Amino acid sequence: MITTIAIWAFVICALIVFYVWFGYGALALALCRWKSLRHYFPLPDGFGEVRINPLVAEQGVLPDRAAERGYMPMVSLIVAAWNEQEWVDPKVANSKTLDYPKELLEIIFVTDGSTDETVERLRRHQDIVVYHQHERRGKIAAVNRVVPMAKGEILIFNDANSMLNPEAVRLTVRHFAHQKVACVAGEKRVMDTGDSSSGKGEGLYWRYESALKKLDSQLWSVVGAAGEMFAIRKSLYRCVEENALIEDFLISVRLVADGYRAVYEPNAVASEAPSANVREEFRRKVRISAGGFQSVVWLWPLWRFWRHGLFGVSYWCHRAFRWVLAPPAFFLMLPLGVIIALTHQWFWPIPLAQAAGIFAAWWCWRRDLAGRMIPKLLRLPYYFVVMNWAALAGFMRYIRGQQQITWEKARRAAPVEPA
Repeated sequence: MITTIAIWAFVICALIVFYVWFGYGALALALCRWKSLRHYFPLPDGFGEVRINPLVAEQGVLPDRAAERGYMPMVSLIVAAWNEQEWVDPKVANSKTLDYPKELLEIIFVTDGSTDETVERLRRHQDIVVYHQHERRGKIAAVNRVVPMAKGEILIFNDANSMLNPEAVRLTVRHFAHQKVACVAGEKRVMDTGDSSSGKGEGLYWRYESALKKLDSQLWSVVGAAGEMFAIRKSLYRCVEENALIEDFLISVRLVADGYRAVYEPNAVASEAPSANVREEFRRKVRISAGGFQSVVWLWPLWRFWRHGLFGVSYWCHRAFRWVLAPPAFFLMLPLGVIIALTHQWFWPIPLAQAAGIFAAWWCWRRDLAGRMIPKLLRLPYYFVVMNWAALAGFMRYIRGQQQITWEKARRAAPVEPA
């Protein structure tokens, strides 16, 4: 009886892990192909359509490409910078290379709570708007404070250590010519500094994540924007709770839940250096995972995924299940496999292989902390195990209420001068 239960539990856990990390990508690709072929097949009225908020429907049809090219709104680039003295000079120089009319681009830095030379360095630049207060209440509190003072019709949020390509603003804002678009997510790329194994794993992960975002956008909407670079309409900005841990995700998903679209612009690139080492990346992932659990609770209306069409499917399969189901399922497979193998000797290779993989991840962890390179074949599996372990740690931190809004940001590799 116990063995039978263990077998079923093992199979379910394996299916969850496989589907969340691999199966959903295949499903999204198939759905994109199906959407592109739908006009060849007669379907019942309304079949497969996404429900649209009436407010959005009233705004009319999408403009053509000519209108898109001629759309040049006022833009505010908002950069939150806390104790970023080593990054602000390269960031200001990078911001001034953006290919967008200078009279239509407002560059804002909000530096609340900074105690280093961040503010002094920024105030040397007369064409940069700097908002500063001594009290540090967290990133989202600072953003909530400055958004009402921004002049732009479109707000682009960008991190101080993320460098934008010159075309990023122009390629991003063109999507807002389409009235149903409320948010545009850019692409995050991790710079290859050549001296960080964790960075190489992080880079591989973000390339895979970018491919999924492209599929999500083709289906209906991106499931959460990355804080390194995303844009929204100022008129639709709603102040996020000041205890939110991943405010970028909440802002973008809530807009889509209201019936708008969040689209992906792969050519608007925010490049940043990798975490200095695996320990720094682990700390960052724990915080993100704690925020993920917090977001799943706060976004409870999306539990009724069938009311949100394809976006509901994408939200659960791409994000919620990755935070909530996949990590415990991954680690439960090992004890379940041992239980099964005790009565089915032929099954031993499976739990032994998983145990070897976890041991190899531990070996890579120790090697990475010592500043030594990880063999190429182990980088992606190593990063995968670390991510799942961080998700479990994030869950425990969320349950215990231990994650602070203000936190010591992860150390990254040395700044790279803009090209």
